[in-house]
Amino acid sequence: MTMILLIFGEIIPKTLANDKAETVCMKNAAGVRFFVFLFRPLIFVFDKLKSFVNRIDKSDKQPAITEQELKFMIEEIEDQGVLEDRESELVRSALDLDEVTASEVMTPRVDLVSVEVNEKLEKIKSVFLNERYSRLPVYEKQIDNIIGVLSEKDFFRAYFSEEDFNIRNMLKKNLLIPPKTNISELMKKFQQGKTHMAVVVDQYGGIEGVITLEDILEKLIGNIYDEKDSKKSCVIKLDDNTWWIDPDISVYEMYKEVCDGEFMGKTASNTVGGWVLENLEKLPDEGDDFRFDNLEVSVSEMEDKRIVGVTIKKHENGQSS
Repeated sequence: MTMILLIFGEIIPKTLANDKAETVCMKNAAGVRFFVFLFRPLIFVFDKLKSFVNRIDKSDKQPAITEQELKFMIEEIEDQGVLEDRESELVRSALDLDEVTASEVMTPRVDLVSVEVNEKLEKIKSVFLNERYSRLPVYEKQIDNIIGVLSEKDFFRAYFSEEDFNIRNMLKKNLLIPPKTNISELMKKFQQGKTHMAVVVDQYGGIEGVITLEDILEKLIGNIYDEKDSKKSCVIKLDDNTWWIDPDISVYEMYKEVCDGEFMGKTASNTVGGWVLENLEKLPDEGDDFRFDNLEVSVSEMEDKRIVGVTIKKHENGQSS
């Protein structure tokens, strides 16, 4: 009897209702509405009883559905064809937005393009024309003392007016944030302050880098290119088991591309370059390598003292060739 009830009273009805949810709901809506009306007094009593128990029990209420369960549901409806791959990826990126910090997506200090406030106008003009940025951080005397942000539009409007002008008077106030600021929180600050750029400052007041609104949007929807950008691949497949990796991309993004899975290791670094330095425990030379699970990771390109290219070879069953 238990098996009969389980099969014909649970599994089959629920499977049919799940496959044809809208049809089943429409056919049974009138009956359900009748029973809701019929049992309303009883439901009222149980609701009051539940409220009374909740007032006595002060323990934290557990959520009806967790974020992990929601992600699993998104994967399920993607497999059923309800959502396109790009749509489900966008929803998952939005859910992860609260977990991403400014330090993970910022332009680091070593790559920062900026100008000194007392620089000659021709030099500033040259930087705008060559670098093709719409905004530049402006510092005074040293890079750690960023005093504002200069807009390309404002600069050239004043430059071609053939009037004397002072760069200081054109600067917009820069937004200073700590490295661990969530980018979802930062986006609200951008909206409230009507700004597109923030300066990431460490605990000692030094500049770690700069983050823009475009950096946040790229984390959400992927790289954004315009006619000024040269498109550069961050992951290039060299053969069936070998990849060239840009060291500035996320470790998790790299692992997803190479192993089609979730990175389960421990690392304090956000980028592949930082992860490589962690594992080598020294300033690397070209050709230095290490093993992680079934991956052979080697430094393929160095520029001065900076890693600019990493090669990863994947071995089957964790065996070296």
